[in-house]
Amino acid sequence: MLKRVLATLLATCCSINIAQANEVRVLVASSLQPAMQQLLQAYQSTHSDVNITLVTGASSALARQIEQGAPVDIYVSANQKWMDYLQQQSRVVIHQNRLLLSNQLVLVSKKAQPGFNLTQLQSWQNALAGQRLAVADPQHVPAGMYAQQAMATLGLWSELKAQMAFSHNVRATLALVERGAAALGVVYASDAFTSEQVITVAKFSDASHSPIVYPAGLLSEQSAARAFYDYLWSEQGRGIWQAFGFVNLKQNVN
Repeated sequence: MLKRVLATLLATCCSINIAQANEVRVLVASSLQPAMQQLLQAYQSTHSDVNITLVTGASSALARQIEQGAPVDIYVSANQKWMDYLQQQSRVVIHQNRLLLSNQLVLVSKKAQPGFNLTQLQSWQNALAGQRLAVADPQHVPAGMYAQQAMATLGLWSELKAQMAFSHNVRATLALVERGAAALGVVYASDAFTSEQVITVAKFSDASHSPIVYPAGLLSEQSAARAFYDYLWSEQGRGIWQAFGFVNLKQNVN
């Protein structure tokens, strides 16, 4: 009887360990959500034994969750700031940190804006026509930080701030424009690329803001997590990123 109980307990423990070894928790910036979901589907079609949980949100919110002890195997931020922030936290261990992608900042609208001039305040005011300009919160969200830098470079931030509607992430910014709740919105090119409801009105110069990069951190030593982490740079992975409007980066391992 005792042997039977011990055998049952051993089998249960082994099954739990196997399940945990094949559980991968991935936290990524909101702008990556559509592409990352496609990557998960492609990966799990050949790795059905791996259960990957995807959590998306503002890079800042995800970084603070990790700092506070949230379980995570892989974290992808929409800027270097929040990855650096995590690396400075003594309780967080990042085993690898590599640049994964880059992006571009664009202005979108539900309707065409012929003759729009990104550098002229009058063009913005005509396009807004008293409505809102959707921007991610620059206090916390990378897309908003880039937007503030770019518009400040053009001398437009303070002029248009009163008309801005701040959102908690860039996908929410896009949704405001798609619903017609905002006449214009500042989002990533990848967001505009995947939306059938908005038009890219103009592209901001890369020189007008900090480089838009997505660093990916590996916070787990388990083999399933490392395998999916490496897959992000694979040929199939690169093809999916490109299909969603991102630019792949090749970076040495840190």
